Amino acid sequence: MVVHMFSKQFIILLIIPMNVISACSSNSNDDWTIIKDPTFGLTFNPPAGWTYPLSTAEETWSFFPGQPLTLAQAQNAAAGDFKGAVFQALEEAGQSAENVVITITYTPPELHDCYKNDAAAADLVSLPIGGKFALFENGVISQIATVTGAALASDVCRTKAYAANQVILTYEPEIEKASIKIENFQAAKFILKQISSMITANLVFGRGVKFVSENTIS
Repeated sequence: MVVHMFSKQFIILLIIPMNVISACSSNSNDDWTIIKDPTFGLTFNPPAGWTYPLSTAEETWSFFPGQPLTLAQAQNAAAGDFKGAVFQALEEAGQSAENVVITITYTPPELHDCYKNDAAAADLVSLPIGGKFALFENGVISQIATVTGAALASDVCRTKAYAANQVILTYEPEIEKASIKIENFQAAKFILKQISSMITANLVFGRGVKFVSENTIS
Protein backbone atom coordinates (compact mmCIF):
# COMPACT_ATOMS: atom_id res chain seq x y z
CA MET A 1 0.00 0.00 0.00
CA VAL A 2 1.35 3.37 -0.95
CA VAL A 3 0.52 6.32 1.17
CA HIS A 4 0.74 9.70 -0.50
CA MET A 5 1.64 12.62 1.75
CA PHE A 6 0.38 15.99 0.75
CA SER A 7 1.66 19.23 2.23
CA LYS A 8 -0.48 22.26 2.50
CA GLN A 9 0.95 25.66 1.73
CA PHE A 10 -0.54 28.85 2.95
CA ILE A 11 0.07 32.21 1.36
CA ILE A 12 -0.40 35.19 3.62
CA LEU A 13 -0.86 38.53 1.98
CA LEU A 14 0.16 41.59 3.92
CA ILE A 15 -1.43 44.79 2.82
CA ILE A 16 0.61 47.76 3.98
CA PRO A 17 -0.47 51.30 3.15
CA MET A 18 1.97 53.06 0.86
CA ASN A 19 2.23 56.07 3.16
CA VAL A 20 3.60 53.82 5.93
CA ILE A 21 6.17 52.33 3.57
CA SER A 22 7.13 55.80 2.42
CA ALA A 23 7.50 57.07 5.99
CA CYS A 24 9.65 54.10 7.03
CA SER A 25 11.82 54.49 3.95
CA SER A 26 12.20 58.21 4.58
CA ASN A 27 13.18 57.75 8.23
CA SER A 28 15.64 54.99 7.33
CA ASN A 29 17.28 57.07 4.62
CA ASP A 30 17.57 60.07 6.94
CA ASP A 31 19.13 58.01 9.72
CA TRP A 32 21.80 56.73 7.35
CA THR A 33 22.77 60.22 6.20
CA ILE A 34 26.42 60.92 6.98
CA ILE A 35 26.95 64.20 8.81
CA LYS A 36 30.43 65.70 8.96
CA ASP A 37 31.50 68.01 11.81
CA PRO A 38 28.09 67.71 13.54
CA THR A 39 26.65 70.38 15.80
CA PHE A 40 24.34 69.53 18.70
CA GLY A 41 21.92 72.17 19.97
CA LEU A 42 20.95 71.94 23.65
CA THR A 43 18.15 73.74 25.54
CA PHE A 44 18.03 73.49 29.33
CA ASN A 45 17.67 74.93 32.83
CA PRO A 46 21.29 75.55 33.90
CA PRO A 47 22.93 74.28 37.08
CA ALA A 48 24.23 77.06 39.32
CA GLY A 49 27.78 76.13 38.33
CA TRP A 50 27.14 77.38 34.79
CA THR A 51 26.03 80.82 35.96
CA TYR A 52 27.53 83.70 37.92
CA PRO A 53 26.01 86.31 40.29
CA LEU A 54 26.21 90.07 40.67
CA SER A 55 29.55 91.51 41.79
CA THR A 56 27.88 92.36 45.13
CA ALA A 57 26.76 88.77 45.73
CA GLU A 58 29.14 88.14 48.63
CA GLU A 59 27.93 91.27 50.42
CA THR A 60 24.25 90.52 49.83
CA TRP A 61 24.52 86.72 50.29
CA SER A 62 22.73 86.33 46.99
CA PHE A 63 24.89 83.67 45.33
CA PHE A 64 23.78 80.05 44.96
CA PRO A 65 25.45 76.87 46.26
CA GLY A 66 28.23 75.84 43.90
CA GLN A 67 27.98 79.05 41.86
CA PRO A 68 31.27 80.57 40.64
CA LEU A 69 31.61 84.28 41.24
CA THR A 70 32.87 85.36 37.80
CA LEU A 71 31.84 84.95 34.18
CA ALA A 72 35.20 83.38 33.28
CA GLN A 73 34.89 80.77 36.01
CA ALA A 74 31.35 79.88 34.93
CA GLN A 75 32.44 79.69 31.28
CA ASN A 76 35.31 77.34 32.12
CA ALA A 77 33.11 75.16 34.32
CA ALA A 78 30.42 74.77 31.66
CA ALA A 79 32.92 74.13 28.86
CA GLY A 80 34.66 71.47 30.94
CA ASP A 81 31.37 69.74 31.72
CA PHE A 82 30.20 69.84 28.10
CA LYS A 83 33.48 68.48 26.75
CA GLY A 84 33.63 65.77 29.40
CA ALA A 85 30.09 64.68 28.50
CA VAL A 86 30.98 64.53 24.79
CA PHE A 87 34.15 62.48 25.25
CA GLN A 88 32.29 60.10 27.54
CA ALA A 89 29.47 59.77 24.99
CA LEU A 90 31.90 59.04 22.15
CA GLU A 91 33.53 56.32 24.22
CA GLU A 92 30.16 54.82 25.18
CA ALA A 93 29.10 54.81 21.52
CA GLY A 94 32.31 53.06 20.49
CA GLN A 95 33.52 56.04 18.46
CA SER A 96 37.10 57.26 18.29
CA ALA A 97 37.81 60.69 19.75
CA GLU A 98 41.25 60.87 18.15
CA ASN A 99 41.98 64.28 16.60
CA VAL A 100 38.46 65.60 17.27
CA VAL A 101 38.10 69.25 18.16
CA ILE A 102 35.15 70.20 20.37
CA THR A 103 33.89 73.77 20.26
CA ILE A 104 31.39 74.92 22.88
CA THR A 105 29.20 77.97 22.32
CA TYR A 106 27.57 79.05 25.57
CA THR A 107 27.32 82.33 27.45
CA PRO A 108 26.70 81.92 31.19
CA PRO A 109 23.87 84.16 32.42
CA GLU A 110 24.26 86.53 35.36
CA LEU A 111 21.77 85.20 37.93
CA HIS A 112 21.40 85.79 41.64
CA ASP A 113 19.10 85.06 44.56
CA CYS A 114 17.24 87.77 46.48
CA TYR A 115 19.27 89.76 49.03
CA LYS A 116 19.59 88.15 52.48
CA ASN A 117 22.09 90.26 54.43
CA ASP A 118 20.56 92.87 56.75
CA ALA A 119 24.01 94.39 57.26
CA ALA A 120 24.69 95.09 53.58
CA ALA A 121 24.84 98.62 52.19
CA ALA A 122 21.54 100.50 52.38
CA ASP A 123 20.78 100.05 48.68
CA LEU A 124 21.51 96.32 48.89
CA VAL A 125 19.20 95.16 51.67
CA SER A 126 16.10 94.85 49.51
CA LEU A 127 15.02 94.31 45.93
CA PRO A 128 12.77 97.11 44.65
CA ILE A 129 9.52 96.62 42.80
CA GLY A 130 10.49 95.45 39.34
CA GLY A 131 13.65 93.80 40.65
CA LYS A 132 14.41 90.24 39.58
CA PHE A 133 16.01 87.20 41.18
CA ALA A 134 16.46 83.57 40.22
CA LEU A 135 14.99 80.45 41.81
CA PHE A 136 17.27 77.51 42.56
CA GLU A 137 15.25 74.29 42.54
CA ASN A 138 16.35 70.64 42.42
CA GLY A 139 19.90 71.53 41.50
CA VAL A 140 19.13 73.94 38.65
CA ILE A 141 18.05 77.53 38.21
CA SER A 142 14.60 77.03 36.79
CA GLN A 143 12.74 80.35 37.00
CA ILE A 144 13.18 84.11 37.24
CA ALA A 145 10.95 85.95 39.70
CA THR A 146 9.96 89.61 39.33
CA VAL A 147 9.07 91.56 42.46
CA THR A 148 5.71 93.37 42.51
CA GLY A 149 3.41 94.66 45.23
CA ALA A 150 6.14 95.76 47.65
CA ALA A 151 9.93 95.78 47.85
CA LEU A 152 11.49 92.48 48.89
CA ALA A 153 13.52 93.06 52.07
CA SER A 154 16.36 90.79 53.16
CA ASP A 155 14.46 89.34 56.13
CA VAL A 156 11.50 88.50 53.88
CA CYS A 157 13.88 86.88 51.41
CA ARG A 158 15.30 84.65 54.13
CA THR A 159 11.91 83.59 55.51
CA LYS A 160 10.09 83.58 52.14
CA ALA A 161 7.10 85.19 53.87
CA TYR A 162 6.13 87.00 50.70
CA ALA A 163 2.35 87.19 51.00
CA ALA A 164 2.49 88.34 54.63
CA ASN A 165 4.59 91.31 53.53
CA GLN A 166 2.55 92.22 50.43
CA VAL A 167 5.27 90.96 48.12
CA ILE A 168 3.86 89.44 44.94
CA LEU A 169 6.11 87.48 42.61
CA THR A 170 5.57 86.73 38.95
CA TYR A 171 7.58 84.01 37.25
CA GLU A 172 9.10 83.20 33.89
CA PRO A 173 11.18 80.14 32.96
CA GLU A 174 14.96 80.43 32.96
CA ILE A 175 16.03 78.64 29.79
CA GLU A 176 19.49 78.68 28.26
CA LYS A 177 20.89 77.34 24.99
CA ALA A 178 24.27 75.93 24.03
CA SER A 179 25.81 74.33 20.97
CA ILE A 180 28.49 71.67 20.75
CA LYS A 181 30.42 71.25 17.48
CA ILE A 182 32.58 68.16 16.96
CA GLU A 183 35.12 68.78 14.20
CA ASN A 184 37.22 66.11 12.45
CA PHE A 185 34.40 63.67 13.07
CA GLN A 186 31.63 62.19 10.96
CA ALA A 187 28.97 59.54 11.48
CA ALA A 188 25.56 58.40 10.31
CA LYS A 189 22.71 60.34 11.83
CA PHE A 190 21.42 57.35 13.79
CA ILE A 191 24.81 57.15 15.54
CA LEU A 192 24.73 60.89 16.23
CA LYS A 193 21.30 60.45 17.79
CA GLN A 194 22.79 57.86 20.14
CA ILE A 195 25.67 60.18 20.99
CA SER A 196 23.22 63.03 21.58
CA SER A 197 21.18 60.91 24.00
CA MET A 198 24.36 59.91 25.84
CA ILE A 199 25.48 63.54 26.12
CA THR A 200 22.10 64.38 27.63
CA ALA A 201 22.28 61.48 30.09
CA ASN A 202 25.84 62.36 31.12
CA LEU A 203 24.88 65.97 31.84
CA VAL A 204 21.66 65.03 33.64
CA PHE A 205 23.23 62.45 35.93
CA GLY A 206 26.67 64.04 36.15
CA ARG A 207 25.76 67.73 36.55
CA GLY A 208 22.03 67.74 37.27
CA VAL A 209 21.13 69.65 34.11
CA LYS A 210 17.41 69.73 33.33
CA PHE A 211 16.72 69.62 29.59
CA VAL A 212 13.52 71.28 28.39
CA SER A 213 13.51 70.02 24.79
CA GLU A 214 15.12 67.38 22.60
CA ASN A 215 18.60 68.14 21.28
CA THR A 216 18.95 69.17 17.65
CA ILE A 217 21.56 67.73 15.28
CA SER A 218 22.89 69.53 12.22
